[in-house]
Amino acid sequence: MYLDAIRGLLLTVVANGALLYAAHLAARRWWPSTGAAARLAATGVLAVALALAIFYPLALLGLFTRQAAAIAAIGIGLIAHLRRTSCGGFWADRRPVAGWLRAIVRSRGALLLAGAGLLVLWAAYRAAVWPPLSLDSLTYHNYFAGTWVQQGGFARLSLPQAMQGYARLPLHFEALVAWGMLPFHGDFLANFTNLPILALGAVAVFALGRELGLDLFGSALAAGLVCFSPAVFAYVCTQYNDVLVMSLLVCAALFLVRWLVGGRWADATMVFLGTGLAVGTKHTAIPPAAVIALVAVLAPLRRAGRPSRAAAALGLCIALNLLSGGYAYVRNWVETGNPLYPATIRLLGQDLFPPAPVVEAVAASVGRGTWRDDVRQLASSISYAYGAEPAPLSWGPKLPLLVLLALMAAALARRSPRRTELRWLTLCWAVPALLLYLDPSANTVAIRRFWPDTFSRFLAGSVALMAVGTVAGVSLLASDRLRRVLHAGLCVLMLFDLFALSILPDSPRVLVVAGLGLAALGAGAMLFHRAAARVPAVVWGVAAAIAVLGGACGLAWVRDRWRNHFLATRVELHPFPRFWVKGWAFCDEPEKPKTIALASYEPRLGHHWYFYPLMGRSLQNRVIYVPPEPPDLAAWKAGLDRAAVTHVFVQLNPTLPLDNPAREPAELGWLRARPDAFKLVDQGDHYRIYKVIPPR
Repeated sequence: MYLDAIRGLLLTVVANGALLYAAHLAARRWWPSTGAAARLAATGVLAVALALAIFYPLALLGLFTRQAAAIAAIGIGLIAHLRRTSCGGFWADRRPVAGWLRAIVRSRGALLLAGAGLLVLWAAYRAAVWPPLSLDSLTYHNYFAGTWVQQGGFARLSLPQAMQGYARLPLHFEALVAWGMLPFHGDFLANFTNLPILALGAVAVFALGRELGLDLFGSALAAGLVCFSPAVFAYVCTQYNDVLVMSLLVCAALFLVRWLVGGRWADATMVFLGTGLAVGTKHTAIPPAAVIALVAVLAPLRRAGRPSRAAAALGLCIALNLLSGGYAYVRNWVETGNPLYPATIRLLGQDLFPPAPVVEAVAASVGRGTWRDDVRQLASSISYAYGAEPAPLSWGPKLPLLVLLALMAAALARRSPRRTELRWLTLCWAVPALLLYLDPSANTVAIRRFWPDTFSRFLAGSVALMAVGTVAGVSLLASDRLRRVLHAGLCVLMLFDLFALSILPDSPRVLVVAGLGLAALGAGAMLFHRAAARVPAVVWGVAAAIAVLGGACGLAWVRDRWRNHFLATRVELHPFPRFWVKGWAFCDEPEKPKTIALASYEPRLGHHWYFYPLMGRSLQNRVIYVPPEPPDLAAWKAGLDRAAVTHVFVQLNPTLPLDNPAREPAELGWLRARPDAFKLVDQGDHYRIYKVIPPR
């Protein structure tokens, strides 16, 4: 256990350090005189692109292993090092970042920075100690990533109808989760995946504000309004992909502004790389990415009336978007006839592409709703309705003010030296948000009208650009007093967000511990400052390395000791049924790997297929689905034998009475009918575990 943690940590540091090094050298080479914030944003986007550029070829070839990934990452780092120029080193941008933090600490934003820092520490605690607990992560996000790690690449998965569509969604974020799982062969750092991506989004929002002429405080305020909104920060310890979509779209908008101003092809390349990566992450990125890319393509015509330059921009747009985000769409078009599968596009009352059966089943189950449900969604987006969730997932009461002030910014744009870019930015957030509310497709309508809190995160990219426009609009007001009042109001609204995110069961004790930790870090920094002159740097380096390795071992012990306790008692984002946790613990024996077939009630509809927890803490168990079709025991048993299944885990419907036979899937009757082939080894009120007896 401890050796695996240390080896995984070293491999993570080496591989990701090599990619960050290569990305930063490329960013300093192509943007040598650019502000540090924009260069750091470029570094982040390039690092994501490099990780995916390693993952996809290795996964397609079945070579996604620790050794191959490490060799590829180190090779990229070495190539970048050999081709480096004299444009600065890896740590060249650390001073501007330290300067930003010092300036905010000394400003009226110090309280907000302190609150944000405590929330980040609290999120880091959850990410470090808890196993993945979010609903979608336990059902499909982590299941796909874990399966790729187990099998060394892509593999066709047999899934129930209720889950089939998820396997055809864009895969970029699941690929990054798999990249983080690979060094440990488990979820040791899986909950940290979104934290650096959120940092990328914060840097991109800050840089976009600076490009539009905002001062340091205004740019930082815009970043805080976005990144510490419940609709964004609530997902930071999950494996949901919306934070990555938001960060990539803001990076694309940042370099769009630079492309509109300077016309440099390096900026255009980053625009289309950002939109392509976003589209390759989630379908909801298509409207904002399309608008951003369209503006970038048409910009040369407006600026210089040069069709050849616009044609070159169009060619670059198509090439980079296909290369960086087209894999899932091309695959789906070839295999299903629908590039957006399982979703579809609806025009004039007709679906342009065939939707997935699960989409049709959801539409038949819940209906299409009415405009009143859209009004309810909007009301939910601007409130802090807690309901059944442990934390709000909405944008809070600041959303109407952001919309109003961002539209005001477009009207006042004539006062800004960036008037053209500010107007284009308004178009880039307003049109996609409007399209999401006007989309009549069955999948979008169902999510928007029947899961209103969930829908809020789909607007993250638009709201991020809106927040920058809001602060820019405030800066353009003629009245200094009104500017101060609005700035104070936005700070208060951000403070409300911080408080809303703090109302969680573990928050009081964790925030106290985080405060004590900050005090200890401050005291340690003071001692280090005084002793640094007397102690050689190598000693500090060795001490830090020992502390990190010791911390990794301690963390491995805590996660191993308390994993099942946290699965049974903690909540991240959405509550999920805990009826099967004891069964998951029974199957989680790292020294005894199993092949488990999952059987559950209602295979056509429902989000209750918990594949990932059965894989175990070290991904030692292979978890599959053997469909009971045709409905015949002999055929199903033959399917189990072909897959070399050792155990069958049966989930019973916990919403029905214990004596109701309708709660049992068909497979349970077959298991009981063959005591010579299946042995009951564990059971609870809502689950059964059978061991497959091998034929003699």
